[in-house]
Formats: sequence, structure tokens, C-alpha cells
Amino acid sequence: MCRIVENYAKERAAEAKKIALAEGLKHGVRKNAIANAKNFLKEGDSPEKIARCCSLSLAQVLALTTFAFAEKVTFTTGDIAGSSLTDRFMPMDFSMLASQCTVSAIKKVDKDIWCIKITASKQGGASSIPIEYEYFVKKSDKIRMRRISAQGMSECELTVESLDWNRAEFSF
Repeated sequence: MCRIVENYAKERAAEAKKIALAEGLKHGVRKNAIANAKNFLKEGDSPEKIARCCSLSLAQVLALTTFAFAEKVTFTTGDIAGSSLTDRFMPMDFSMLASQCTVSAIKKVDKDIWCIKITASKQGGASSIPIEYEYFVKKSDKIRMRRISAQGMSECELTVESLDWNRAEFSF
């Protein structure tokens, strides 16, 4: 009788191990698919293509796009305004009509204070005078910006995460 109980216990343990391995494998495959999807998004591939190639639903890929990547915003000298993977950012009172908004400088002006200068100028207007916006910030400061996303335009607050010569990173 003891041998039967021992064999039964061994069989149950083996079966439990198989189930645990299968669950772990499924979890690992899903985690890998999400990591691959994030990498494809960073490369600029379309959400539809990523969903197909990574065996994820389009809704899952769009959620990754919205939540995983929209939180970091980078301003780099010479680039057009600030941008994340999905959104663009510009000064609140900047008129978008026939204009371009460029990060013209990011420089240290004091011990912990940096100046981010954004220049707005009309496209094709040789006689137009550019408008300059200067933000004097330090790490963890907040600035108000206009956010342009697939959902439209809105006001948002960006928090300074890091500052370096010609580069600033924000979260929102």
C-alpha cells in the first residue's frame, strides 16, 4: 500500500512539474513578445505589423505605445520641438499655423539651472521675426506645454528628468 501511495505522489509531482514548466514557458513567450513589440515600436514599425509579427492583439500593441513610450519626452538641440514616440510638445501660446518650432539651445546657466530655448518661425516667411521661448529649469521642475497626440491637442505638465548639454529628458 505504501508503494502505491509513493508512486501516486511521484506521478502527481511529475504532473505538477510539467504544468509549472508549461505555465512558465507561456509566461516567458508572452514576456518576449512584449519586449519584441517594444523594440519594433522604437524602430518605428506600424502597430498592425507588430501585432501580426509578435502574436499580440492590436489593442495590446496600442496600449504598449500609449503607456510604455509616451511618458518620456526628449528635447535635443536642432530637433523640431520636443517629442516622444507618439506625441509632439510645444510652448502653450505657440500658434501652429504655418510655423515650425525648433529647440535652438540647451545650456547650463548656473550651478543647477539650465536654459532650454525654443525658437518658433513661420515657414517660408523670410521677413518674419522668430519668437523665442526660454525655460529656466533644474531637475524635477515642471513646465507647461501643449501636447499634440492622436487624441488631439491638450495642455500637459512635463517634469524635468535629466539635463545635459544639448539634451533634456522629461516625463509626463
